[in-house]
Amino acid sequence: MKLLIADPSKRMRELIKLMCCELGDEVCECASASALLEDCATRRPDCVILDESLAGDNFAGLVRRIKSILPAARVVVLSLDPTPWFQEMAAEAGASACVPKEDLRQLRQVIRDIG
Repeated sequence: MKLLIADPSKRMRELIKLMCCELGDEVCECASASALLEDCATRRPDCVILDESLAGDNFAGLVRRIKSILPAARVVVLSLDPTPWFQEMAAEAGASACVPKEDLRQLRQVIRDIG
């Protein structure tokens, strides 16, 4: 499985990459929404791990854009506070799951489950 990690924090990307290397044949990372969309088009990942802050207030719009480029890709949104309302909004936009940033162990299991 090809994974793409999209997070503005280099440290967070490295941590997630370390956790997910065993889950993917290829793990790439990017730090901006524009780089994310470009990488989606060129690298064609199977799963995108998206930090909600990457798109500012419009993370749902970014999820929709990812899904328009890669309809079959799974998008996992990382959030500091994945309230039920936030999770519903993410699902409506096309996200496969939301994971709290405070418990990244859940991320590994979610990727295994959707992979």
